[in-house]
Amino acid sequence: MQINSYPDLLSFTRRNRTTAQIRERIQTASQEAVTGLKSDLTKATDGDLGRAHLLKKAQSDIEQSQNINTLSKSRLSLMSGALTSTLDVIDNIDSRAIVALNTDNVFGTDALISEARASVENIMSSLSVKHGERNLFSGDRTDTTTFGDADVFLSDIENLIATAPDTDAAITAIDDYFSDGGDFETRIYQGGDGKSPALPLGNGRTIEVPVSGKSNSIKDVLKGLAILATSKSALPEGDNASFDTLVTNGAASITKATSGIVRLNGELGIFAQSLESAAEQHESEALDLATSFQNLFGRDQFEAAGELKQLQVQLEASYAITARLSNLTLTKFL
Repeated sequence: MQINSYPDLLSFTRRNRTTAQIRERIQTASQEAVTGLKSDLTKATDGDLGRAHLLKKAQSDIEQSQNINTLSKSRLSLMSGALTSTLDVIDNIDSRAIVALNTDNVFGTDALISEARASVENIMSSLSVKHGERNLFSGDRTDTTTFGDADVFLSDIENLIATAPDTDAAITAIDDYFSDGGDFETRIYQGGDGKSPALPLGNGRTIEVPVSGKSNSIKDVLKGLAILATSKSALPEGDNASFDTLVTNGAASITKATSGIVRLNGELGIFAQSLESAAEQHESEALDLATSFQNLFGRDQFEAAGELKQLQVQLEASYAITARLSNLTLTKFL
């Protein structure tokens, strides 16, 4: 039986220790080749781990700001889209109503009445837009649908016209219905009286969007369309003079509303530009932080892969030497 000498046992022990170290270095190099980052942050910062934490915190803050900015842009885009849809639905119906009256076009007038009724439903549906669980036109009651039932609303206007002693009284009653705190705001508009939650812009800045389902321009367009939709059915048959007066009043309300909605949408466009500028600033800051982090903790992945290859060769050689020192057979070694 062969007995290894003391020096051989020392060599065997040292070789085992060397092999273990190589395996650890392989694990480190493999990790760095994949992540592109140094594994030992303490060594990379000369023991100043606080610097690493500050960089990571700054990156996390910027990422959160970017996510919030994206959320704000989505909400603003949906609101702008709803206002644009409202303008599309109006489609110069005010001008077409006046033309129909001046030409005594009964069929054209009847078609406009049907269109106005459908437009009320479409606009109330468009302005009830949601982003997640947030109703965007419900003021500070974002958990509540913006509007109630369109049929109830149209029935209210029809009843005001039918029960009024004359057209002037009907117009006054309708104006009262849409006044601040009037029946429109208590029966039809379901949202809150306060402003909708401000949209975060970044760095503590916010945007307050000055529009809700009870904004004057939105009330004006719904008022005008409701008058067009209900006047004929609410008035006694043949009362053409009252019908003409009410339709003219409704058309004027729509004309006024159109310019107001265009203005509101323009303000949303300005806010969107502010969000885009903030997004660009966040992107620039994120790039600067990423560069700083990479300069401090980055590891060249190609260099790490080359080191990994060299270590694998060293490990194979170490295994071979260890096998010879321990008098292992080839079968045991394999």
